[in-house]
Amino acid sequence: MKIYPAILSDSIEEIQKQVDLAKSCSSVEILQIDIIDGFFADNITVSPQSLLEVDFGDLQIDLHLMVDEPMDMISEIENLENNLPIRTIIAQIEKMTYQKDFVEDVKKMGYKVGLSLDIYTPVDSLDEDILSEISILQFMGIEAGFQGQKLIPQVFEKIKLFVEADLVKNDQDLSADTMEITFDGGVIEEHAEKLDLLGVTSLVVGSLLWKSEDFCEQYQKLAEI
Repeated sequence: MKIYPAILSDSIEEIQKQVDLAKSCSSVEILQIDIIDGFFADNITVSPQSLLEVDFGDLQIDLHLMVDEPMDMISEIENLENNLPIRTIIAQIEKMTYQKDFVEDVKKMGYKVGLSLDIYTPVDSLDEDILSEISILQFMGIEAGFQGQKLIPQVFEKIKLFVEADLVKNDQDLSADTMEITFDGGVIEEHAEKLDLLGVTSLVVGSLLWKSEDFCEQYQKLAEI
């Protein structure tokens, strides 16, 4: 199981501090950076443009868009594509008008593309016709927009139903081998094994890592679990 440290902040200084912690741990290769516009959730972070000030070193980043109409932010990100080490653009579907258009536009930019479901968003809100086109399906274990929340257990059943559903095993050959199933929100050590057994292939972890006394030690603990 892959572990992606999650950064959510409105301060470039704090982001650089957390990036430097991640850079000090040789096992970390990819960070997920949350972008919140103040409309999707009652919170706001730095913009993609502001990330140009951050020294990511050799790290790659996944951008997690929690914004009102993610398509509107794509053009802003497109102008930065040669200056940020972006691997994937993931967006919440709740305020996304056209999932197909979002997926197509991100893929045209040459990035991996992901869709994310908020804790109370049902799986059938996904456009099944494009599931074979995405690299990441992300399940939120909390209400998207804030770090430090406790995981809401009902998400376990939602993941189980998705993994066992026919749409995962149809003629599109959609499976954990072709799609990364990511979990984000409220992760603590005791959840890691259960999520692994459910078919989750990567964890996005924020508070547990940043509030630990030793970032690398905590990261390795999760990786070993």
